[in-house]
Amino acid sequence: MRRPVFAGRRAATGLYALTGLHHDRLKLTVPFDLDVDLGEVERM
Repeated sequence: MRRPVFAGRRAATGLYALTGLHHDRLKLTVPFDLDVDLGEVERM
C-alpha cells in the first residue's frame, strides 16, 4: 500500500505551505538536497 507523504515549507509569514504530495519518492532541493525512496522506508 502506497502511503502519501506531504512536504511543507515554512514561509516568511511563519506559516507552513504545502509544497508537494509524494508517493514513491521524496525528492527536494530546498532547504537542502533530500532524496528518499519511500518504498524502501515502507519495508523497514
